[in-house]
Amino acid sequence: MTSRLDLRGLGVVDVGHHLAAVTGEVVAPEVAARVHELTGGNPFFVAELAGTLASTRIPTTVVDAIKRRLDRLSPRCRHQLRAASIVGREFSIALVASIIGRPVLGCLGPLEEAVTAGLVEPADSAGQHRFVHALVRDAVEAGLPAADRVRMHRAAAGAVEVFYAGTLEPHLPDLARHWACVGDDARTACWAERAAAEAMHRLAYEEAARLYRQALQVQAGRADPDRYRLLLALARALWQAGELADARAVSRQAAAAAMSMDRPDLAAEAVLVGECVGVVDWDRDLRASCESALAGLDQRPTPVRARLLARLAETRLYTGDLASADDASREALTMAGECGEPAAVVAALQARQAVCGTPEAVAERVDLADRMLSIGRQAGDTAIQALARSWRVDLCFARGDLDRAAAESHELEWCYGASAGPLERWYLVRYQGALAHAQARFDDARACADEAYAIATRIRHPAAVPVRHALLWAIAHHTGVDPDAPYVLEALRAGPGSAATPGHAFRIMELLGPAALLVEAGRIEAARARFLAAGPVATWQPPPYFTLNLYAIGVLVGVRIGAAAEVAQLRGVLIRYRGHHVASGSAVAYYGGPIELYLGVAARYLAELDDAVLDLTEALHRCGEAGAVGYQVEAAYELAAALVRRGGSDDRRRALALMRKYAPAAASLGMAPVRQRFVGMAEELAGRTGPAPLTGREREIAGYVAGGLTNREIATKLHISTRTAENHVQHILTKLGFTNRSQIAAWAVAQET
Repeated sequence: MTSRLDLRGLGVVDVGHHLAAVTGEVVAPEVAARVHELTGGNPFFVAELAGTLASTRIPTTVVDAIKRRLDRLSPRCRHQLRAASIVGREFSIALVASIIGRPVLGCLGPLEEAVTAGLVEPADSAGQHRFVHALVRDAVEAGLPAADRVRMHRAAAGAVEVFYAGTLEPHLPDLARHWACVGDDARTACWAERAAAEAMHRLAYEEAARLYRQALQVQAGRADPDRYRLLLALARALWQAGELADARAVSRQAAAAAMSMDRPDLAAEAVLVGECVGVVDWDRDLRASCESALAGLDQRPTPVRARLLARLAETRLYTGDLASADDASREALTMAGECGEPAAVVAALQARQAVCGTPEAVAERVDLADRMLSIGRQAGDTAIQALARSWRVDLCFARGDLDRAAAESHELEWCYGASAGPLERWYLVRYQGALAHAQARFDDARACADEAYAIATRIRHPAAVPVRHALLWAIAHHTGVDPDAPYVLEALRAGPGSAATPGHAFRIMELLGPAALLVEAGRIEAARARFLAAGPVATWQPPPYFTLNLYAIGVLVGVRIGAAAEVAQLRGVLIRYRGHHVASGSAVAYYGGPIELYLGVAARYLAELDDAVLDLTEALHRCGEAGAVGYQVEAAYELAAALVRRGGSDDRRRALALMRKYAPAAASLGMAPVRQRFVGMAEELAGRTGPAPLTGREREIAGYVAGGLTNREIATKLHISTRTAENHVQHILTKLGFTNRSQIAAWAVAQET
């Protein structure tokens, strides 16, 4: 008795394992996926392809194996398959019939023969078939003599134009490919450019860039207007695809082509492809390009001049020239209004919003966001609406309105929809990570940090590392960090250097960010070196959009390293920002809680205890209003510690109440550093310096007191008399130096956490 067993190809994961077994090396998931696509999981093809992973060459063994199978087919079937291979892995038999000049009915028999031979199978769409593996198609086409290949590609191009005359868009890349194989450069360039424009419309930016490059390659030596047009389009496609460095390089080529035609206005359009990224070298280079382009334009107010002024304002901001950035942004906004072109107005609003990143300019940023959202709605442009929504998210963090920040993030995600490119996705995930951390969803925040970093590194964004470190520091501040974690070691390897370098504002960021992370990791001396390298507080020039972040970080680091004079100066600077929350002026990477928290921490460290209690009480209240759970627990500990240190008549009771309420929260949220501080406070309040003074039975009874049981209920539970239970409770009070049961309860809770 026999039975039939249908063998299927390997899955993607198994293909990866098979490749690793053959090559002796771990294969990247994307490589395994590509090999699976090519081979359909056929183990023989996978093994043969393993030796040529770094090349596009089809292994001879694979070609020979497929050729042997082809040789067993009829001549008509082989001819038909070769025509189908010209079309692609998937093909319409009607199109193939048109290429070889046969009626469709006459092609069905050979098609069935190929299916029976296991070389072709029905596709998902009616009337469509496909080669069982992409390698089969490639090998069949590779077996065509050069003359036959050119002839068939020419026939295929003509057939596609006729067969899909009403719906050419999906087939434009095929037309470019066919004419490229024929060697007709003019037609190749024409179809490639049309295909690239269609890809941009479909948001397939990588495909668009590939097609624009193809058009440029065959346009070599053509007139400058054509070359400029293609270079500009390629630069825009690359930027949207997240290939920032390549986009910048191509935009320079486009600007050079424009200047060779004596068209400074076109050169300006090329310069405007690149945006600021918050990295000094990049933004300084872009600033020089903007200044050069502006110098080439006449002084008349025009839309392109307004847009260039707007971009120049941004570059001045990010290179530390704050006063001239403000002037340029105002001039750009005025000029854009005079010109009335929507694109110029949008660019000018964007520049003005960037310049208004200071805490003092929150009201103006609200107006700018409202204006931008109105423009987007009137134009029905979701990209403009998304920009306005991102500004609103930043504003929500700045106001400590986390619920609204979540709502605006959802609106932003809706605006992006399917059009979100890697840059947009990076910003969105950053917001989601900042919100997760602010709400003490630390695992979610870490996942967002990893996802955002993966996106940013994939597009080679210069700010990938500092943005990641900012959120990881905020998480570590609440949950602790392994001193040997990779990102801590990265911060350790970045030496303190000197703040006396160009771009001083950014050097402050480069020093204090790692210092804060190193402090959380317990690497105090390394943190001290970076903090001191920043120079005197009076000389700090933080970027306006990161002012509160850096001063707040300065307080935390200064307290931990014992820099009392600097902490006092930082407190003096921060006092005027009462009522604000710590969040950057744009593209928030993390939320830092209310300013009063840092004022209170500084005041407690400086023994200004009345001020510390007032500020920390306000911080606790504002964290509760904001829903900033982690910062609320932190503020509760800091307030309790200030109360204990002040030692007023009611301070001890208030501290114990805070401990009882928030110590369990610190434990349940995974806030290990704060939990440990609560435990230390409990021991201090109990007058302990060594082992616990309570017996095992007394500790058990203290736990029941924390659970709210009365003496009678404790007695029943332990099968002792009520009087004995009362005596145990009194002994506990005496040993711990307490006066009431609530103090015992708070102490027990802290011990358990």
